[in-house]
Amino acid sequence: MTAKGALAKAGTGVVNSKTFYYSDIVRSKLAMADWKRIYIPFDQAQRLCGMAGGIKRINAIHMKFKPHVLPDAGCEKVKQLWAQFAKEKSTAKQGNLLGRVRVQSWKIHSRSVVAAMETEQIMMMVIFAMLGIITVFIVFVVFYMIVCHKSKDIGILKSIGVSSPNILGLFLGFAFLVGVLGASLGTLGGWQFLVRINQIESWLFKNFGFQLWNRSMYAIGDIPNTIDLKILAGIVISAIGVCLLGALVPSWQGARLKPVETLQVSQI
Repeated sequence: MTAKGALAKAGTGVVNSKTFYYSDIVRSKLAMADWKRIYIPFDQAQRLCGMAGGIKRINAIHMKFKPHVLPDAGCEKVKQLWAQFAKEKSTAKQGNLLGRVRVQSWKIHSRSVVAAMETEQIMMMVIFAMLGIITVFIVFVVFYMIVCHKSKDIGILKSIGVSSPNILGLFLGFAFLVGVLGASLGTLGGWQFLVRINQIESWLFKNFGFQLWNRSMYAIGDIPNTIDLKILAGIVISAIGVCLLGALVPSWQGARLKPVETLQVSQI
């Protein structure tokens, strides 16, 4: 490539070529990257691309910030440093090329891929939110039926002196136990599935040719299967909260029942 971006030997029918010896294999566990890329010495790459003349050139620099540096703040600092460097070298030969450099974070540089992933993440959050709302209504219907079928028992308990707050606490305690039991079973089942998810996918691909995530589209080797205790705790608390929320209204209605209405002879 010339300094203006054109092919250095365009129209001549001549291409740069060089023979290399295959010496080692790099396995990053990213199939889409491993089988498409080879690594050669940087100076050889410059020479083959026609960018090793009097002023050696490159077309990209990748930088990794320290863990505590945020991408936006780091990019802003790099922009300032690069603007200062470009100003100092503006009078140098081919110094005009420095003004064309763009400083971008990895998210902006790979926006076409990242945007699709962010859209999928938002859609997944919306789906889980809808599932949560549906679960609240399911719990509401179940406890409403329970209260309706136990109205006589509630009347008997209240007739012997059990207070309305105690009735309310009884049903909410039952909802809490249901939430704890469901969250425990779900946690155990989800944990067992998560630690075996890669073996399950390998078995499905080997026997049925089914692969959950196409590695040519998603830059992953293995499906992430690390358990985040903070997220797990949030899910368990949310499950218990959903049960309590769904049971609140039926429990309140049951606590307001009057013995004189539920224990009438005509209704027994």
